[in-house]
Amino acid sequence: MYRSLVKLMVVGVIWAMATPMVEAGGSNDGSPEVPQSSGTDQARVQELGRVFIMHGSPGNGSSYSLTIPYVTRENNRRTNVGLNNYSGRSMMKGDNPDANVSMILYDRDGNVAGSGTAVVHSNEMFQMNDVISALNGTTGTGWLNIFSDEPIDAFATVILNSTNDPVIQLPVSSQMDKPGAYTEGQASMGMHNRLFIQSSVKTGTFQSSLMVVNLSPSGGDFTIKIYDQSGQLISSKTVSIGGHGMYVDDDIRSAVTGSFGQIVIEPSGSLLLMANSLVLSTNGTAGFFPAVAMPAASMMQMAGDWQGTMTGILFNAQVKMTMFQEMGMIYGTMEFSGGTFPATGTTMTFSGAMDPTTNGFMLQAHGTSPLFNLTLYMPSFSGMPMGGKQGQGPQMQGKMLYLDEQNRKDVGTFTMTRMGHVFQN
Repeated sequence: MYRSLVKLMVVGVIWAMATPMVEAGGSNDGSPEVPQSSGTDQARVQELGRVFIMHGSPGNGSSYSLTIPYVTRENNRRTNVGLNNYSGRSMMKGDNPDANVSMILYDRDGNVAGSGTAVVHSNEMFQMNDVISALNGTTGTGWLNIFSDEPIDAFATVILNSTNDPVIQLPVSSQMDKPGAYTEGQASMGMHNRLFIQSSVKTGTFQSSLMVVNLSPSGGDFTIKIYDQSGQLISSKTVSIGGHGMYVDDDIRSAVTGSFGQIVIEPSGSLLLMANSLVLSTNGTAGFFPAVAMPAASMMQMAGDWQGTMTGILFNAQVKMTMFQEMGMIYGTMEFSGGTFPATGTTMTFSGAMDPTTNGFMLQAHGTSPLFNLTLYMPSFSGMPMGGKQGQGPQMQGKMLYLDEQNRKDVGTFTMTRMGHVFQN
């Protein structure tokens, strides 16, 4: 579904290229002002040092995508956007490749409100002042999708015009086809995750806004849950958002004045959401809290030091595992402390992910001496003892599969007991 979503967005970018092109240059937030050069209207080329801004599609397609969830020129603010091409070697273009970049601006209703393209050289930083105006935008507030044929990074600065104070906003890379455990900054039902804003506020001097973007072409409802600082749910509401649309609330905690705490955003249906929150003080200073992808509340947390056994035909070993967990990601080191095992060496790294519906996992370790793959599979934590007897830690057990280039194969089981924490501080 998400690969189709990207294709729809790319079609939208190409269609939108019929609009007039970017006006770019320096800014008051760090880069020098560069005047627009002359040129024929037919060529529509603007030279800025070694960077050219061109009308029309780059023509070679895109393999990289970034999203900036909030750009505005309303409420005495403007937004500048910078593009950085950090690609030093390309399989398609060789060393120090140019990046052909396409940008598409959406308004709150999900309509294409502006567009443009740029060619950014390797290690170049190119900045567009007042990006909505530069893209000939027809909206006061929206969000920006950026596509490129080489890897790029970007940033946005939302600037208070009266003081020229910038607030930095970083993009989120495309998470299409990325396993849910590894997603960053985006949430959907298919990813089995949620978004949360670590802090928001409504007091005498500070006020938080909330901006939610739907990357999906389909609309639907999502839920906003507002907590106080002690973790109590104090307000909740369900709101609608259109395909490629945007939800903006300039005072998200207005119903719970005098409070502060986190916000949780839960998608439904086919929505693909990302979000950001801007905390603004009465003197005009501000800061962004970008939404973080978090797993479902039911996901098991299991980081720690584990010890146990792997038993099969080739394996009859005692094993120690140092297991780290970030959201649904699991990784760490595995040490064979005794017994028999076919691989050379006694320590290897492993990685894998939790199953968000069963709390099971699949972990894999690889090696080159010989070339091998070791898989540990636990279908579910259901039925696993979570406390055990006095002095006994939680336990897990499952299946083991080993394959190597010497045509050796082993199928067996593993049993592990949690012995303690990773960090002894």
